[in-house]
Amino acid sequence: MKHVFKLQKQGLVRDIPDTYPLRHSAELSWFTNQMYAPMLFKSFGSDFDYLKQYNTDRPFDELFEIYVEITILAAAANSINKLDQDCEHLLWSCRAHQRKALEWYSRNLESIGGRPISCSIDKLKHIKVPLPSAKSMFDSFYEFGSLRQAELHVFFWKAMIIIQLLIYRAQVLVLHCSRPDHQRASIESIPTDPGAYSECMIAGKYADEMCRAIPYFLQDGMGSYGMLKITVNLPYILKSYTHLRCKEKFLWIQKICQSVASDGNDLALCHSQVWWKYWFLCEDPTTNYIRSLAFNEDYTERYHVSVEGDFVKVIKVTKDGESSVASEISDMPAARHVLDVSDTREPLELSQILS
Repeated sequence: MKHVFKLQKQGLVRDIPDTYPLRHSAELSWFTNQMYAPMLFKSFGSDFDYLKQYNTDRPFDELFEIYVEITILAAAANSINKLDQDCEHLLWSCRAHQRKALEWYSRNLESIGGRPISCSIDKLKHIKVPLPSAKSMFDSFYEFGSLRQAELHVFFWKAMIIIQLLIYRAQVLVLHCSRPDHQRASIESIPTDPGAYSECMIAGKYADEMCRAIPYFLQDGMGSYGMLKITVNLPYILKSYTHLRCKEKFLWIQKICQSVASDGNDLALCHSQVWWKYWFLCEDPTTNYIRSLAFNEDYTERYHVSVEGDFVKVIKVTKDGESSVASEISDMPAARHVLDVSDTREPLELSQILS
């Protein structure tokens, strides 16, 4: 395990032998967790070429290469000059990568066990934590031929969420560049609903697919590994539902966070707290739109989510220290219980929750 620890701390992927059994899972987890780091490609550029060289044409290796290229696209989106030609090239590259990922899935579908089997919750083995009802959201859940097959499907769905959101960002950049020069002062001048973009809606569909796989990882016998697989994927699901304002599904996945946290998983509790705050900060349509783009703009306002009695309040704090109530919500009792735990934290920098 020392190699995996070194990878997590330094990103020195070449220190792990090709034959190490956890090499690919460790590398893929590391890259997906770093997906929106703006300086990633500049810091580890030489490793990207190295990582693509050892592809053996096995499904997992090919999928890993897809993640490597996603990371390069994400770094480009974060550092782009927002010039017409650059933005159009980014959009073209994102769409080309989308086709590559879909082609990978179609070509390897048989070797990764075929499409997951739809089943009722009763068909799965005993679920080790309470599972909230999902009848109004999902027709059925998924069963897989093996844990490996389940992992590959989830890795693919997660990749597609990221790719769809990258296409969305590139589309907005192209739209921004198409405006007259005097209207290009700020990307905020193009307010729109993320749900109006088909790319965001498709990302939500892939989030649904990931949710339908959750009970499989909660079965007896999966142990802490099953819990881990759920926990590391929670932010991708929560991000999609937050920006699409899918309240019912957001509440469902928050209950999953609480169930996993009750089994001793503090990271799941952290995800729950952070994304409750994020949900409330995105109540305003314009700010939801800005945050959905995850651009690295220099915002001077800070926000704090607090709980006062029956109300959850979003407090805006300016750079001069002045504060005002940006919004006040009273219909989320589930959030008040979770947010009370972390109410003493410092106000969040907006840039900290953009990604």
